[in-house]
This record gives sequence, C-alpha cells and structure tokens, in this order.
Amino acid sequence: MHVCSARLQAAGLSTSQTWDLARNRPLPTNLLPTLRLAAAPSPEDVARVGFDAQAAPLADAGMEAAVRAVLAAHLQARAGAYKV
Repeated sequence: MHVCSARLQAAGLSTSQTWDLARNRPLPTNLLPTLRLAAAPSPEDVARVGFDAQAAPLADAGMEAAVRAVLAAHLQARAGAYKV
C-alpha cells in the first residue's frame, strides 16, 4: 500500500474523498491536511502531516502556501459560481 494511502486510511479517509463545503460553515477538519498530504514532496513530509485540529503546516513554507492557494482558488471559484 502506498504511504499516502496508508496515512489516509489511518485517518479514516480514502484516496477518493468528497467534502461537504458550504459558505456559512467552517472547512472540514481533514481537508487541509489531506491537501498537504497530496502535496508533500518527500516521505518525511508525508510522515509529518497531521490529521488533527492542531496539525502543523508543511515544513516547506512555499509548498504550504501553494496548498493554501489552491484551496483558496477552488473555494473562490465555487463561491463565484452561485448567483446572489
């Protein structure tokens, strides 16, 4: 089993995960850690990804910024798709 798959499985998640996102609710707790796991550049970074509320960012600040930017862009695009 791939190391990322094993980490997801240990957190009760799968490699094909869906998330219920809504403007008026906080992001699901495991969303950002899952994106960090997907972007982790090394096995050491994969091992450091935490799936709790206190999960630390990736050691590589640039990679952490990229993960957050991808998430922000996705959320912005989704929000922009709704007519107000």
